[in-house]
Amino acid sequence: MKKVSYIIIVLFLISIELSAQDKEFKYGPRFLIGSSGFATGDLPGDFGKLMLAGGAQGFYSFNSFLAIGAEGLLTLKGARGKTTTTNNGPIGNSSATYIEKYQMLYAEIPILFKLSIPIGNLSPKAFFGISNNFMVGSEYSKTYTSGSGTDEEKNVVGLNVLEQSLI
Repeated sequence: MKKVSYIIIVLFLISIELSAQDKEFKYGPRFLIGSSGFATGDLPGDFGKLMLAGGAQGFYSFNSFLAIGAEGLLTLKGARGKTTTTNNGPIGNSSATYIEKYQMLYAEIPILFKLSIPIGNLSPKAFFGISNNFMVGSEYSKTYTSGSGTDEEKNVVGLNVLEQSLI
């Protein structure tokens, strides 16, 4: 998964100036950096992870106000959480503190409408639409901070393979 992160960053750096326009059709690279995590309560102590996405986009403008477009993105996102568990035994209690890390790689295909409102030389834009997301791969690790050891697992069972979301 680290290789995917490096590839997305390198593509972002070498293609900052790449884009093209063919009359009303515009296309070019699309790169995003953000934060991702699980829904509140799904992972105790969730403090999020860096989200990276890279791919291509294309938009067709009907006029200066409205356009429709699609993007094809490869997105690396995940979550981290710090948890302490207590085990009650016949002799005494023991506790273990560990950090859980989830990394998921998705192929995402958002279909978007773009609304532009020209105000002088400025043109604020609003995007809305739907996104279909397909999981390509996943990794899970649990690292104990009290004691020693690391548990790792590839292709985590129980995560959504297909997601749809409103943007």
